[in-house]
Amino acid sequence: MLATLERKPSTLLGTQPQPAPQPKLFDEAQELGRAMVHSTVTATGITFAVETSGAGAVNLFATPMRMWMLASHRTTGGVAATVAPSFFGETYPAMLALVQSLNVAGMENQWNPDGVRTVRLERARHVFVSADRPVTERSPAPDSLLEVVEAHRVDMNWYAERVVHRTAAAGLTKVFYGQSGIAGSLFEHVRAGAVAAEAQDGVRRCFSLVAIVSPERAALSSAIDTHSGTQGESHWFDHNTLLATSDESQRFAA
Repeated sequence: MLATLERKPSTLLGTQPQPAPQPKLFDEAQELGRAMVHSTVTATGITFAVETSGAGAVNLFATPMRMWMLASHRTTGGVAATVAPSFFGETYPAMLALVQSLNVAGMENQWNPDGVRTVRLERARHVFVSADRPVTERSPAPDSLLEVVEAHRVDMNWYAERVVHRTAAAGLTKVFYGQSGIAGSLFEHVRAGAVAAEAQDGVRRCFSLVAIVSPERAALSSAIDTHSGTQGESHWFDHNTLLATSDESQRFAA
């Protein structure tokens, strides 16, 4: 049983709104991060295909980006979403990584849960979606950023039926993380489209995070692995609610 997350008063930032933290990006990730930020800020709506070695590696890059999205949209409002095939494999660790990173940054008194799998920072929200464990609660549609993690494992029919119609916002940036070389996968389909678009307008859309390693990311990865395997920690989300499913909830709902 998981209780409400215990919040401790911040001694670093207090209760005043703070400037949006800039994501820490390195190597190939630096260029990808800049491209994602530019696409979201200018509402260009670029679709990126990012080759990765697994969901853990995605969190090392994406967690600071998710924090930046929340902080930069906290006054103007905005919804970002992360879609993954598995709750325990990808969604749960990603949620933990985000809220723990917000706490470490001194924002433990500023973010709040907004439903079962949504993190809110003032007017900004980040929604988490699992294909294998949908819940009955209806979630807001993303209007700034959509991430699809382990896209090579996300069923194309499920994505077309449950997600596509919720991602029609003008200027929505989409980032598909996955492993290449799997014929017929959603990731290969998106990557092929990104390659074609690059050839047409010269704007880079295909990236690789496979070889990126840094001490900070290694430390974060270790923390994620440790906490994602812990069942007795106190978090704001409740296991019974998180695992709730129904035939009526087979939609883009967090």
